Amino acid sequence: MSSLNQFKIKHRLIFIIVLFLLVISSMTVVFNYTQTLSKDTWSLSERFMLIEHTVLKISKLVLQARFQDKNFLMYNNLKYVKKYKKDISELNTQLNMLISLVDDVEQISMVNNVRRSLNNYAHAFEDVVKSRVGNGLPGGSALSYGEQGGIKPLITAYVDRSLKVVKGIDDVNEKIKVLQQTTDVMLFELQLLEKRTYLLAEEEGVLFELRNTQVQSIYYIMLAVMAGLTVLLMAFIIRDINRSTMQLHGALLGVSSGNASLTESLFVEGKDEMADIASLFNQLLVRLNSMLGEMASMSCHLTCSADSAKHLKDETTRAIQTQVGEIDKIAGEINLMTTSIERVAENARSASIRANEADHNTGTGQRVVAEVIGSIEQLAHYVEQTGESVEQLNVYSREIDSVIAMINGIAEQTNLLALNAAIEAARAGESGRGFAVVADEVRTLSQRTTSFTDEIKKTIANLQQGAKQSAEAMKLGREQAIESVGKAQQAGEALSAIAESVASIATLNADMSQSASQQSKLAGEINQNIQGINIATNQLAVSARQTMSDSGDISQTASMLQSMSRQFGASEAVVELPSDKKADESSDIELF
Repeated sequence: MSSLNQFKIKHRLIFIIVLFLLVISSMTVVFNYTQTLSKDTWSLSERFMLIEHTVLKISKLVLQARFQDKNFLMYNNLKYVKKYKKDISELNTQLNMLISLVDDVEQISMVNNVRRSLNNYAHAFEDVVKSRVGNGLPGGSALSYGEQGGIKPLITAYVDRSLKVVKGIDDVNEKIKVLQQTTDVMLFELQLLEKRTYLLAEEEGVLFELRNTQVQSIYYIMLAVMAGLTVLLMAFIIRDINRSTMQLHGALLGVSSGNASLTESLFVEGKDEMADIASLFNQLLVRLNSMLGEMASMSCHLTCSADSAKHLKDETTRAIQTQVGEIDKIAGEINLMTTSIERVAENARSASIRANEADHNTGTGQRVVAEVIGSIEQLAHYVEQTGESVEQLNVYSREIDSVIAMINGIAEQTNLLALNAAIEAARAGESGRGFAVVADEVRTLSQRTTSFTDEIKKTIANLQQGAKQSAEAMKLGREQAIESVGKAQQAGEALSAIAESVASIATLNADMSQSASQQSKLAGEINQNIQGINIATNQLAVSARQTMSDSGDISQTASMLQSMSRQFGASEAVVELPSDKKADESSDIELF
């Protein structure tokens, strides 16, 4: 019965319904036929009863007619002739009715024989009546006596006289004999007709019983066969449906409990609804397998991205440490510059005090000026290096921008993956509830990552602004250093011309003192800017630590997704990770 699987269940049920309707129709037809047969039999029985009644009535009428003709022969009264004619007329009517009722050839022949015998009997009686009347019976007076009732003595005398006349007349006796013979023949024919009617009735009854038995046998046989076929078809259909349902139930139970692999598919047999459901279930398994494979691949890529972010974090940490070292150097150089400026001021004051000793100390002053020029040039060099470091800090800040953009891209991809996972979990229904919770946690993590990257952007923007201000301050300091070099050169020239213009030493010393004050002020501002850069660097370090923590969370989430995909036995995407990347999520950034 495997061929039943080629039909839809509704088609099979429709076939059973049609078969049941055919059984009902067949039973109805047989029942109607039985009822029709019963009606025909009843009609036939009524017809035979009517025939029997008619035959009996004809026999009765024959006896009545014979009684009337005997009365006529006994009493020679024509009133009996009238009654006789009335009975004969009724006999003809009944014979006509009998002919219309019978359909058997032998019965029709018998009825015709009875009719002929009746005609012969009528002719014979008419001959007897004519003979009696011709032998002296006044037909009119006898009739009038018969009509009026007559006088009994006269009738008796008339009858006696008629009997005497009859006894004397041979031809009348012969006719009476013929009449009697005709009557006997007619009665015999009626007896034969009655017997034939009884025989036909019995034969029709036997045929009816036999036909009724055959019809009932056919009826019950058809009922049993149709019921057996219907039950057999329903049993096969229920067995096929139950087998397919149990197979699908086992597969769903295995998938829901996690004991089955998504790579295993159901065997599809036939073209019915259960086969369609099995095919759709196989397509669902393929789709889930593909999704879990993509999820595993995405988790691997996410792990790689987290490790890459950690690597970039390490590089950023090293860059920040380098920047902190450079800032420390700049602070030291600025302190040296401040000390040098104070030394210049002190020297200016000493030059003012010792103006009288200028000639003696000119050589010493020239050496000091030369040292100041060298220090200022070195300071200008340091300031230029500090400007380059600040520019390098800007470059690193822009690199951090690219890293943050990449982290934002990863967070957006993670959010999209979480949304897709939530959608697929919603499609999966009850079995995807845990997966929906994980997808929601991943989406929350991506939103936190986006929020943290926005904070990092703001911090880096502040750092870039501070670096820009530091660069401008360094530029101004370099210009001042260049100016100080010029001033120192002027001081050297002044020292060279001390001998020529001691009077101008005071003025030059005042200028030098003023320049030293300005340089000291600029050095203080530079020191403040460096402290601001140091604070921004510390904030960047904190952001880097938070980025490292988020990268660890992303890596852990990717591991959870891979574990979930392996639970269903889905195909996993193999992604090779760099061997030098270690997930050290507890490490921190130590800058100072």
